[in-house]
Amino acid sequence: MGQMNEATFSEPNINGYLKKRSERNELAATLLAKREGIELTSKHWDIINYLRTEFYSNGGVVPLVRHIRLSMEKEWQASVSPMELSLLFPGGPNVQGAKIAGCVTMRTVSDLLRVKGDAVWSVGPGHGVMDVLSLMTCPKISSWSGKLLNNS
Repeated sequence: MGQMNEATFSEPNINGYLKKRSERNELAATLLAKREGIELTSKHWDIINYLRTEFYSNGGVVPLVRHIRLSMEKEWQASVSPMELSLLFPGGPNVQGAKIAGCVTMRTVSDLLRVKGDAVWSVGPGHGVMDVLSLMTCPKISSWSGKLLNNS
């Protein structure tokens, strides 16, 4: 595979997740796993690919461990225990696995502002998530442009 370059993706957010979906690739997953002390096997990749598919097709929701386990039982055609999943991803398949899979998350207002830009929201990094949600639900503010809409 050649030498891996740590500069192939931007620094993950404070929680260790990738910030950009476009950076989600095999090399990034391998590097993130290495940082977590995990050597990826075919079973890891089955879970990673499942998490990516489910996360992006279900509006950014990481599947529950139970759903991961049931899907892997179908994939591997064998019984899978929660302990087996924990051995693959000690930090949890739906937390550590999602992180390695590149399931992009934004946990803080600062994360949101870094991705969207300071001009998008009229709140600063010190405001709470409820402040942002309040603005996003205001019908006169476009959550895409951050501009006040003229129509009522």
